[in-house]
Amino acid sequence: KGKHNLTFISIYIYLIIIILLPKDLSNLFGVIPIRTTLTYILFLIFMLDKYKNKIAVNDISFKWFGIGYGIFLFCTLPSLIMTKSVVMTLYTIVKFLAFILLFYVFIKVKFTKEEYKKIINLIIILTTLKFIWGLMEYIFEIDLFTVGAYKYPGAKGRVTAYFFNTIYYGIYINLVFAYGLYFFNKTENKREKIFLGIVLVLAFINIILTFTRSSFLVFSGIAFLELIILNKKVLTKGTLLIIIVSLAIGLAIPGTNTFVLTSVNDITRLVFKNNFLERFISQDKVQADKDAEMGDYSLSHRVLFAKTAVAIGRDNELTGIGFGSYIDYIETEEFTNKYPQYNNVKTHPHSSFILMFSEIGVFGLAAFMGFIVTIFVKIGALIKNKTNNDIAKVMLIITIGFCITNIIAENAFYDTQIFSLYLLIIGLSINYLTNYKTA
Repeated sequence: KGKHNLTFISIYIYLIIIILLPKDLSNLFGVIPIRTTLTYILFLIFMLDKYKNKIAVNDISFKWFGIGYGIFLFCTLPSLIMTKSVVMTLYTIVKFLAFILLFYVFIKVKFTKEEYKKIINLIIILTTLKFIWGLMEYIFEIDLFTVGAYKYPGAKGRVTAYFFNTIYYGIYINLVFAYGLYFFNKTENKREKIFLGIVLVLAFINIILTFTRSSFLVFSGIAFLELIILNKKVLTKGTLLIIIVSLAIGLAIPGTNTFVLTSVNDITRLVFKNNFLERFISQDKVQADKDAEMGDYSLSHRVLFAKTAVAIGRDNELTGIGFGSYIDYIETEEFTNKYPQYNNVKTHPHSSFILMFSEIGVFGLAAFMGFIVTIFVKIGALIKNKTNNDIAKVMLIITIGFCITNIIAENAFYDTQIFSLYLLIIGLSINYLTNYKTA
């Protein structure tokens, strides 16, 4: 069972499309969301194969994942009453339903060891293609994202590798890097080790070429945590060689020195000179102007975006203003009259949790956070109960990094590409660890 079933073939096709499909081509005929549609098709194929007994299915319990996420989806329904765009809110609910169905598929399909290997190899190949394309983007200046690059003298621009933006590309690099470092040190095949070593160096170069501070800091944090938590298993001569080569190449790129110093300065200011929550909740425009005077317009604007969303959320704590319809709301006359002090702030807050608070209220946010907690609990259980729990530790590291990014930098939980990739990687890892004792 499961060796050549339609579900496995569909997963292969799904991975190719979800990773390689440019964001600009995400909607068929400009209307049909391809990634969300493909997720539903994959789920239906899985259910059909399951019904016809053509695949083996895990006995892994999905109960708490399902209950937690079901409560979350239920809590989004009241926002339909308040939304300024019923169509957008309905689509967002449908999109978030697709996420949990994808997670279910990757946890419940019982793959053979050969199938696990094929899926992992495919992800590595597709990721390598992305890294090479990111490098080509920068060398030949193809569709570079130029906003903010001026802060780093010598930088040509910022690569996206056809993700939604540079931050989302950085998030993807952070999702796969920790696994790559683990597999690099795990394999005893010389060719595989050399290839993975090159891929890891490309990952570092690409994270630099995004010139995105949050992604670089999370990348650094993930690398540090993995070296500490997995210790001697990844802190090897091979890893040290990769670090030396990566730094040598990375620091040779114009603008990198300024970029790294700015990133380190940001985290220093955040940790030692400011209260993080105050920056988002009680920050006033005077402080924002001070940040701007210090030359960090990005930081001051992000604070104002967040403060606006928090104010909206507090005024609509029970229902929110409509799941997925934040932009529709702030473009209304109601917003202009109710929040005249934020009339020039016309974009999302750069935080999934703050955005959810404003769109679906406190109960919806709490329910979603509950779902994330169930993932942490499952990972914790795997770490505790598995003798060989290194992959579970890697899962913990990237989940921490992913959540931090969603708190302080971007709305990746909303993205059909990034959140789907996170869930399928975590789902596949839970699946493997539950079925096999050794990695």
